[in-house]
Amino acid sequence: MAAAPSRVNHALLSFKARAVFNFNRYVRKQIILQIGHGGLGDNLFLSHIPQIAKQSSDVHSVFISNKSVFRDAAYKSLIWTSNPYVDGFVDEQGIEIVGPHTRNVRGRSLDTFLLKAGFDNRISHVDPGCNLLDQYMLGLGLDDGLRFHEPKIYKRIPERHEYENAIIYDPNFITNAGEISSEAVREFFNREEVRPNFQMQQYANVIDLPEITDRISATSMEDFCSLIVSCKALYCLTTGTATLAAALGKPCTVLYGDGVNTIYHHSRMHRYVHV
Repeated sequence: MAAAPSRVNHALLSFKARAVFNFNRYVRKQIILQIGHGGLGDNLFLSHIPQIAKQSSDVHSVFISNKSVFRDAAYKSLIWTSNPYVDGFVDEQGIEIVGPHTRNVRGRSLDTFLLKAGFDNRISHVDPGCNLLDQYMLGLGLDDGLRFHEPKIYKRIPERHEYENAIIYDPNFITNAGEISSEAVREFFNREEVRPNFQMQQYANVIDLPEITDRISATSMEDFCSLIVSCKALYCLTTGTATLAAALGKPCTVLYGDGVNTIYHHSRMHRYVHV
């Protein structure tokens, strides 16, 4: 088994990637983004960067590296292929910044300096007055002067009128949703006097409510997006569904338990509730 890279080697690799990134940006007037973690949220956290790069700097071209990780090929199509500010995909290695640990790990302002200087590639601290997406932007040396950015989906998503009165609960999660149980979620709905009409079909880890017998499944990512934009109300856990809803401009209620890194509570349009 190969030995894990040391912290020093990792820092050198990050510094080299930053040097290549700066050469591309300032000499070739282009940037290449590389998505290091393949989740839906991991991709969406960078979805605003191409537009910012072109509108707030002298970057002419933005590419996505084919070395990127996509847990689902549909993420690539929905987020990047349809993004009008992306100029295509290339085989070159790009700059890779990854999100914070999903568990509540204390970050330091020093971590932000190391990220900006190119000696680290993981966000662990968010500057005051910023959210997570702002930190991705600042970590790449970009700044459009705005704060509390939302993720971006540029593709037009059709509404499905048959779900306009639906209250949907998505029980699925892949990344850490905290110490949360079905009983705690049930108590939340009882306290709020909310009765979801539908529960999304299980596809990952799940905080299931068996009493919601009407299950709904999406046939594609675009179909899932249609459900989100069409429903009357959406409830989910701290996971990619919440970030996708923000990208679609759909406010939702996001439930979480002890141990979640609240840096991931990035959207001002959402309501985040500890249960």
